[in-house]
Amino acid sequence: MVPPAEEDVAELRRAWTAAGRQAAYSTAVAVQVAFGRLREGRGGLTAPDSFDVTRRQLVAGRPGSWEASRLFELQLWANRDKVRRYDAATADDIAAVLVRWVSNPDRYTEVAETLAGLFGDFADEHGGWPAVADQWLQRGALDRDGVLLAYGLLYATGEEFDPAMLG
Repeated sequence: MVPPAEEDVAELRRAWTAAGRQAAYSTAVAVQVAFGRLREGRGGLTAPDSFDVTRRQLVAGRPGSWEASRLFELQLWANRDKVRRYDAATADDIAAVLVRWVSNPDRYTEVAETLAGLFGDFADEHGGWPAVADQWLQRGALDRDGVLLAYGLLYATGEEFDPAMLG
């Protein structure tokens, strides 16, 4: 495992900046998009093992960690049909980075913890969680699953992370 390439970090930061308050949901959708692309590369729905192989590929490096578990749950929760909640170009750019991280046999970058750390740093530099997440992912929001998964993973390393938000 290797740290992310500087150009990948720069690309993620550009994408998150462009998304503004849609950055968190766009990132969740990006994980789902990346999973779909990786799965298609393994035969998609016609290959009986494509789901398990893709899941292992996406969480390799720390497969039993809470971050890996939450990353996988995050992509199951994300809904690409909620087009008003995310920036499609941002999601596509982030997904491309994630696919790169896990597709190169000579350069594997662990996704869950790395993505969470980078997102948390970005959020802190841009006003914290309220500046990078829409109203449905804020304190007291009705989407408890979304708050648990998105805030709980993407902002877990944030300076103002509040475990009470997780319920």
